[in-house]
Amino acid sequence: MMNDNARSIVLIFDESLTRIQTVSELLLISCTPRPVYSRPDDLTLSGDTFVKYRDRVIGQLNKMLILSRDIATQVHGKQIHWKQFCQRVQELTTVVIYLSELSAHIAYLIAINIPGSEPAKPGPVTNLHQLTQAELDIKFSCTRLKRSKMNDLHPHVLVDLCSCLTKSLTTMTDICRHAAEKISDTNDQDQFKLCVKAITSTTGCLVSSIKSFKHSPTETHLQRVVAFCDPVTAASSALLRFASEETFIGTPGSLSSQASEMYKSILGLSMSIASANIQICRAVRDLVYSTSIKRNQDRMSLCVESVTRSSSQLRDLLLSHDFSSRIESKKSPKLSKDFSIPSSALEPVEHHHRHSRSSKNRKEGSQSPKNKEKMLKLTEKISLHSGDKDLVQLTTGDNSISEAVVSPSSRPSSISVEFSLSDVASDDNRQEGYSSPNRYSPSSLLLSPLSTSSLSLESTSSFSADAPCFGDDSSPLADSAEPTLGLEQLVKEASEEKSSENQG
Repeated sequence: MMNDNARSIVLIFDESLTRIQTVSELLLISCTPRPVYSRPDDLTLSGDTFVKYRDRVIGQLNKMLILSRDIATQVHGKQIHWKQFCQRVQELTTVVIYLSELSAHIAYLIAINIPGSEPAKPGPVTNLHQLTQAELDIKFSCTRLKRSKMNDLHPHVLVDLCSCLTKSLTTMTDICRHAAEKISDTNDQDQFKLCVKAITSTTGCLVSSIKSFKHSPTETHLQRVVAFCDPVTAASSALLRFASEETFIGTPGSLSSQASEMYKSILGLSMSIASANIQICRAVRDLVYSTSIKRNQDRMSLCVESVTRSSSQLRDLLLSHDFSSRIESKKSPKLSKDFSIPSSALEPVEHHHRHSRSSKNRKEGSQSPKNKEKMLKLTEKISLHSGDKDLVQLTTGDNSISEAVVSPSSRPSSISVEFSLSDVASDDNRQEGYSSPNRYSPSSLLLSPLSTSSLSLESTSSFSADAPCFGDDSSPLADSAEPTLGLEQLVKEASEEKSSENQG
């Protein structure tokens, strides 16, 4: 290619390479959990915010793939149109920088949303990344003024450079002014104000020199421009270094081990993309002066392949992540499938009934051998088996009294209970000595999923307190003042039979 254009083209490629590398070091390599965007809407931990940034990341990935393949196609072509080629490289640089910002921010949102993580605390300097970008713009503008020849500095180029300097200066002064207002130390406030004055005065001198060169493009005016570039670069660099101190940028976020792993995974994939694009910029820069075109073409193919692979991995990672599922919530303990209830747990119930009798009835019940023989036959066995329909069978001795099908909404899959009613039914005056506000028939007991809730259950496994089969306040059994076995009909029949025998 022509030597006159090679200098300006190489300068564009160097600038693109430096921009990507600087932003990657600040946002990706540092692995400091800080938000890139400081607006309240951008820091909201909601599904909508996550989806918004995820879609933006995917959109920038698609643009980057298109631009990188377009650049590779031009490199493999017979002839390169350098003006269009430089524009594509600049567009690719802008997309990669924006992608790095979005990736770092969405990685921060995902990591902070994981339980055990705490968000970063902002300091007086609210947006260090924006301040760094402004300093980079000033640095590159001054570098271009110093390295360009007089014939390359056309009026429209000078206007663009002055506009970039003014915009960057405004950004830096606004950030420093707001930081000075939030600082309580008077020395630091004065330091920020003096830094703003220094960069404002030096930039004003440089812009004035550029205007003089524009009206009269002479070598003397060009040297004046070059002379004032160094103070502007030094002032902006000193201001960035001062504002980047830890006391001004706040405290980074605290991440749990799981959050840190997720955070580094996203940043690692983003860094792979940035590194591949840095190699693309180096390959096209070497292509300007290199005589071995085949070698640079192979490098471009490898870089595009790396970009495609890392982009696919980053896209899949973000699409597979469920942002809402990471919110901390209390989980109820799981209910064990099988557990048994020993018969010893029912002893307090039998003991309670024994002490509720009168001494006379206890004596009569114990002196009647015939009653003892009948009462020993009074046993109850309840079996609840898991399945679509659970059969409950109640038996007393040899005669089957009733059976019913129950389907409780939530209960353990297997419960086995055995207890004896030997002395309970022998009480003639049980209806008078023991009364409950709620009386049940055997059928209502069998149809209730809470038929065993009044017993003293001893279980070897834990179960959820929120399960409706245990501790349900809406159940009638929960309101019982005393434990009722729900077998009053059987007891009544046995009592009537005993009374008739005594009368006979």
